[in-house]
Amino acid sequence: MDTSDLINALAADVGRPRTPLPLAWWRTMGAAIALAAVVFHVTVQPRPDFVAAVGTVRVLFKFVLMLTLGGSAFGALRTLSRPEGSWRKTLPLFFVTPTLLITAVILELGRVDELTQVKV
Repeated sequence: MDTSDLINALAADVGRPRTPLPLAWWRTMGAAIALAAVVFHVTVQPRPDFVAAVGTVRVLFKFVLMLTLGGSAFGALRTLSRPEGSWRKTLPLFFVTPTLLITAVILELGRVDELTQVKV
């Protein structure tokens, strides 16, 4: 086999261009969110007073908490999926959600103390 035959064979093996990795990640994340929403609506179903409940801080905080948890996991997964990725780079991501949760618990405990006091 001479060089021109090798080049022609290599050129014939080239198929369609591969999907860039960032685009594949975003597509996968979108599909996972859609699948999770469908499974949630089929199995659990939303509350009957969902519209009224979304106006409360506690319910909105649950969405914020889940977004930070999902975002942290997604960022860590993207970092660790590459050969040069290090778990040390992803470590700060895992402290965001627990920090928010601990802060919310402390604030809620302070609020419960106010609510339990009887006003005369």
